Order: sequence, then structure tokens, then C-alpha cells
Amino acid sequence: MGLNMKLMSYILLFLLLPFFVYAEYFDIEDYNVSISLNRDASFEVVEEIVVNFFSPRHGIYRTIPVEYQQDQISTNFDRMNFGSNVYKIDIYDVYVDGHPFVKSKEGKYLKIKIGDKNKKVSGIQKYVIKYKVYGAINFFDDHSEFYWNVIGHEWNTNIKRSSFVIRLPEDTNLDGNILIFYGPYGSKKQIENFNYSDKTLTVMNNGSLMPREGVTVAIRFDKTYFTKNGFLRLKLFLVNNWAIFIPIIVLIVSHFLWLKYGKDDDIIKMVEYFPPEGVTPAEAGVIIDDKTDNRDIISLIFYWATKGIIKIEEIKGEGLFAKDDYILIKQKSLPTDAKSYEKILFDDLFRVQNNVVVSSLKNKFHTTIAQVRNALNKEIERSNIYYKESRIFQILFIVAAIVLGFLAFMMIAIGGINNAVYLGVSAVILLVYSFIMPKKTKIGMDKYKKIVGFKEFIDKTEKSKLTYLLNEDPLYFDKTLPYAVAFNMLDKWVEKFDGILKSPPEWYISNGHGFYIHNFGRSLSQSVNSMANNFTSAPSSAGSGGSGFSGGGSGGGFGGGGGGSW
Repeated sequence: MGLNMKLMSYILLFLLLPFFVYAEYFDIEDYNVSISLNRDASFEVVEEIVVNFFSPRHGIYRTIPVEYQQDQISTNFDRMNFGSNVYKIDIYDVYVDGHPFVKSKEGKYLKIKIGDKNKKVSGIQKYVIKYKVYGAINFFDDHSEFYWNVIGHEWNTNIKRSSFVIRLPEDTNLDGNILIFYGPYGSKKQIENFNYSDKTLTVMNNGSLMPREGVTVAIRFDKTYFTKNGFLRLKLFLVNNWAIFIPIIVLIVSHFLWLKYGKDDDIIKMVEYFPPEGVTPAEAGVIIDDKTDNRDIISLIFYWATKGIIKIEEIKGEGLFAKDDYILIKQKSLPTDAKSYEKILFDDLFRVQNNVVVSSLKNKFHTTIAQVRNALNKEIERSNIYYKESRIFQILFIVAAIVLGFLAFMMIAIGGINNAVYLGVSAVILLVYSFIMPKKTKIGMDKYKKIVGFKEFIDKTEKSKLTYLLNEDPLYFDKTLPYAVAFNMLDKWVEKFDGILKSPPEWYISNGHGFYIHNFGRSLSQSVNSMANNFTSAPSSAGSGGSGFSGGGSGGGFGGGGGGSW
């Protein structure tokens, strides 16, 4: 007996559950809507809602969807949202007659909260809500379309009587061009009795609407019936693409910070025939472009070679498509005054033996290169080349770029392509400014001027001047070559010695026959590329058109929503 009573209780609770879910503190006695369409594709809505409160409440709230998934509606409003699957309409000039109200954005809804928080009302109350809409007219190749949920499907109460009036800007033939759906969401039931005269469509729904039932109207117009208001279109574009302001703001703020903390003083370029004393090619490579490249580190190999510390031997690859390889041969130890980053690279290269094949370092040496890079950056900091504030902003820019890049990836994952683009552009802007942000101190500018002057000389010097310098110092080519490597100007620098340099440097052992400057230059370039690839490589485990009506039933248009009491 007890079990049967318990089962009956569950059944009764299940049957009554919908009534609890839809319970509200009022019924809607009358729901009358007036809509005035404009030629510029905007329209005004006036909702007159007469409610009967069963118990005292402050008032009602009205929620209207302003964001729609692309699979919920069919719109081709010039794709104002640039490929995102979220489309927004613009609801503006909201006003409520005779009652205080507050409007807010809550999720995909515009919420209009009506009433006085210090006073409660009961019995019959009338609320007149007015607002304007833009972006809710569908535009297709051969027609345009008004598709609006006149009475929303999210009211959790009875609507005893309802009606709506739609005023058109110009007379048109509605025969076969209008559908009026009613009932729960997706219902195909239609209201077929309506009156259309003097550019006015009038519909009286004599039957009541149950909770979660509404009315939707779809009217098809000729494609030229509506024009497109330029100002409202721009406003709608910004509504759908608010994130366009992110890269603009990022650009303005980044440029301001760069001007204040990162912009170097202007200099007058003076040609220098020699690289600055006391500055290694690795340091020169960092100072010239404010970043640490792999070539900056590779230049140390040639720097040591020109000092007689190592030799570089070329090994011809076997087979038609085989690449050449190279052996680094230790001749002596680094001098005691060598920089810390030099020692890290040198010691790890020759830790096991005095000869090392470059290709043998593939996927094994990248951690060492990371340590060398870190030590080189610390040496630059110790040398007081840059202001600390500019370095801090550089790091902040990089971190912010990473964060925005991650957010852009997340936006792509959820379908917000347009916002992802704007976030991605912002990340790129931050990265660009992070490269140019470091500002040089007086010490840094003095070194920079000499390095830039020497780079200018490499770029524009004539053979006659090189001949003179080579006669003055037979090792001039050797001493300057590592800096050309760091500046990524190796090919151009070697080419300028064509006809001047008669024999290869002693530190480079080639397996070719005879000495040809072009072959020598090609070999040097290949050796740089080979070292860069093998030194830094890491294993993979590291590191519209349309026709007919949109949607297809009650609740399938824009607008609608619902409301409740508070």
C-alpha cells in the first residue's frame, strides 16, 4: 500500500511539474503590438502589455534576443559579421511610458526591467514598451523579408488576448507573400484571417496563448522594397564587429608606449670600415635589430675560426642529391676573457672530442643553443645597451600577444571568426612593437651607430676601397666575415671580393679543386644554413542567396523572447 501511494505521488508530481515550471505571478490579459516598417529597413515597435498580478510585485521585465546563431535564422544582411556564426541585431531608443525602467544586456538578450524597486503593485497594470530595430530584415538575391516573432515564445504565463498591427511604408500585394504562425516553438499552425488595407496589416488572435506559445509573422517583399540606411548600416556593422576596436586601441596604446619608452633617438649614419672594438659579431647582430637570431650565434663559429681557434672542413655529400656536411676542428682553447655565452657554446661543441661533425648535432644541440641565447641576452643586459623600462614593456607586449593569440584560437573554436581575426591582428601589432620596443642607452647608441655604419659599408662599398683595405690588412676579409654572417649579408660581402680575394682563408678547408670566390661563397652560405638547421633542430616531441520564407514556423524569426515579474 505504502509503495503504491509513493508511486502515485511521483506520478502526480510528474503531471503537475509543467504547471510549476510555468508558474508566474500574473496573467497577460491583453498583448497588443504595433510595428511601423520604414523604407530604410528599420522599424519601430510598440508593445502594449496589460497584466493582472495575483500577488504584489515590483513590475515586469521584458527580454528580447539580440544575438542569433546562424543556424537559427536565415539572414544575408551583407554578412555584417564577417563570417561569424553569431549575428546581432540592433535594438535602440528603448522607452517605457509612465514607468521607471532599466535596460541591460544579459547573455544574448536585451533585458528591460520595468517598475519601482521601492514599491509593489497588484491587480491590473498596463506597460507600454517602445523600441526601434535595425538589422532584422533579411536580404536575398531576389527578395527581401520581414520575419519577426511578434509575441515571444518565452513567456511562462497565459496570454488571454493578443493582436498586432504592421504598417508598411508603401502598398504592396500580400497575396501569397505572408505567413502568420502561432503556437509553441516550431509550430506550423497558421492564422489565415487578417485584414490588409491602406498599407496596414491587422491581425486579431481571438484564442488565448498558453505558456511558451507565441506568434510569428513572415512577409515577403520585392528586393527593391527596402533601401539600406548608411548610418544604421555602419552602426549595425559596429554592433556585429565590436572587436574591431581592439586592434585600433592596441595600436594607439602600443604606439604611445613606444614613443615614450621605446623610440631610439635619431642618428646620422657615418660609414665605418671596421666593426666596433670589443663587440662580438653575436652582440652586433642583437644590437642591429634588437633581437637574438640563430645567425647571431652561428657567427661565433666564424669568429673563432678567424682567430685561429677552430677550423671548418667541408665534406662533400655522397650521391647526386646529398648535401655537404662540415667538421668543426678545435685548434686551441678560448681565451680567458671570452664571454660566458661563447664558453657555453664552445664547451658543449668540443665536450667529447676535438672534432665534431655538424650533422651529428641534429636534434641534440637545441638545448645548448637555448642556453647560449639566454646567456647572450644577459650579457646584453649587463652591458647596459638598453633601458630596463623598455625591456620590461617588450616582455609585457610579448605576453599580451600570446594571451590574445590564445583568445583568438578559442574564438575560432566557438565560431567567432570575426572576433578571432581582430584579436589575431592585435597580437601581431603587439609582436611588431615588441621587436622595436627596446630603447638604447647612450652606451647602446654609440655602439649602434658604429655597427650601423659598418653594415652600411658592407652594403655600399666599392671594390677599390676593399682592395685598399685588403692591402693594408691581408686578414681584413677574415675579421669582417663573422659580422656579415650576423647581419645576414654573407653572400653580398663575399661577392664584393670577387677578383680581389685570390685564395681561401686558412681556417676553411674545402674539398673542391682550385679557388673560385663564387664557389667559396656558396660553400660558406651552405655551412651557415647547415649549422643553423642542425644546431637548432629539435625532435618532434620537444617543442548566400535564397528563396521562399526563412526558418519555417512559429518562433523562427528575429525578436520575440519573453519576460516575467520581479
